Amino acid sequence: MVVAIAANTNQLVRVIILKQLANAILEILLNRLGGLLSWRIIFLPFSRSVNLFTSQLGELRQFLDRSMKIGAVMLAQPEHILSFELYGPDQCLREASHEGCAAIDLQNWFDNHVCDVLDESDELLNPKYQLIYTIRL
Repeated sequence: MVVAIAANTNQLVRVIILKQLANAILEILLNRLGGLLSWRIIFLPFSRSVNLFTSQLGELRQFLDRSMKIGAVMLAQPEHILSFELYGPDQCLREASHEGCAAIDLQNWFDNHVCDVLDESDELLNPKYQLIYTIRL
């Protein structure tokens, strides 16, 4: 399995899955990696409707650092990833600059410390999974 090969303490492996397959993939990973190898499997859904404080973003960063150091595997859906990528700039435009900057810093951490593994890549890379949001100026 690619996840087992890619996992190490220098990067967090993020398995990107389709929403329809989320429960099945989670069960497989929990049984195989969580059960046999005792690896931690984490799932952090995200929506732009969530309001996070700077302290919460810092705690999330610490949690992700600890998860990376123990070789955890993260599950994510494309809409959660795209929502988080848009969260920081959106918060900056809403004059929540501290939260926006903290979210952008966390997104930079993801960019530098995450190895993405695509499950069902032919379907995931389909343009219908792109999210387009309007942003107030």
